[in-house]
Parts: sequence; structure tokens; C-alpha cells
Amino acid sequence: MKCPACGYENAQGVQVCNSCGEMLSASLRTPGVVPRSRESKFELDKYVIRQKFLTLTQYYVTDDKDERLFAVERRLRSWGMGDVLFYDDEKQTGHALRVVREGLIDAFSRFRDEDADGHVVGYVRGRGFASLLLRTWSLLDSQGKQIGSVAREHPLAAITDLGLLRHAGFRFFIGDSLVARLTLHGMLRPYHVLDLTFDAQRRFDRRLALGVAVLLDTAARW
Repeated sequence: MKCPACGYENAQGVQVCNSCGEMLSASLRTPGVVPRSRESKFELDKYVIRQKFLTLTQYYVTDDKDERLFAVERRLRSWGMGDVLFYDDEKQTGHALRVVREGLIDAFSRFRDEDADGHVVGYVRGRGFASLLLRTWSLLDSQGKQIGSVAREHPLAAITDLGLLRHAGFRFFIGDSLVARLTLHGMLRPYHVLDLTFDAQRRFDRRLALGVAVLLDTAARW
């Protein structure tokens, strides 16, 4: 199937262009398939995060079979990453999740992850110069208590950002247990895969995981 945006010839049945990341119009919805509920979207073990073609602030999230789950807007803000809004569809009629920055500089800020009703799901907090140099952050629960951490896969990747090291992913920990990985794929139009299959006990709230993953996608492009 040829992509109308970039002309890339995709395999038949693919819903998202493997070159530019655009949704293929002929496969927006499979006949007879009931759309997922918002709650079920936050129960998956794998997500794909793509930056929308020719944009700096628009993303979308699919499952591992290319079904569109969320449209995402990362708002611009001075001194780094702005707030992130997850919408159920492209019309952006109401947000499903919101990540709000509390502070001026990313590495010294806390990001608040809220559900559609404004209830706090959890936080990710910068560790100052450790975040700047080593790309490590703290994960907090809804009460602000530290429950885990997230860090680059390769300790030198954040310092060098050269060659293949630039594509090193991130690992998420709850306590000392690995619960998720965020890995970068592709060269021309890179995308991230958030893999939560490590979290068999489902200790890591998928809403917090997705909010942090979009923030880290931005951090990975520094």
C-alpha cells in the first residue's frame, strides 16, 4: 500500500506508514471492529510512539499491530519539554491523559501525570545534573513518594550522543525490578517502542508509563 504522504510502498494491510509514520487512509478502521475503550487502551503491554510527519510537537500512539490509540500534542515551552496532552482521536475533543511540567528547567522539574478527570496518576522528577549528564529520572507515585527510576540503557549514550549510542533506549524500574524498556527503531523516521511485558505483576501504571515515554522521546532527541 502506497503512502499518500511520502510515497513509500508499504506491505498490504499495514495501517501506519513504515517510512514517515502517517496513518494510511485506506486502513483507518477495520470493518466490524469495535473501537477500544479508553480504559482498555491503558491496559496493553506494548505501545509504539511516532512523531507525526513534518511536525515537532505532534505524536501518535498505536498498539503493536498499528491500531491508532491516541493523538498526542507536546506543547512548546521555554527551557525544554512542555506539557503533553493525550487525546482519544485526531479531533482532540477531550484529553485522555495530561502531563504537566512543574518547574522551569526539565532536569530540575517534576512532571505531573493526570488522568482525564484531573486525578494525579504519578510523577516523573528530574535529578538535576544527573538527568542532564546521565539521563536518569525518578518515578513517583500519586502521593509524590519515589517508587522507581528510569535511565538510559547505555551509561555513555547521554554523554556522547554519537553513532549508535545515540539510539540507546531507556529502562524503567519499580524498586529494583525492571518493568519496561523504551527502544528506538528505524533510521529515516525513527519511532519508539514501549515494552511493558517485563511487568508481569502490572506494578507500573500504563498511564504513567506512556506519559513518561513521550517525554523521553523528546529527551532522546537532544
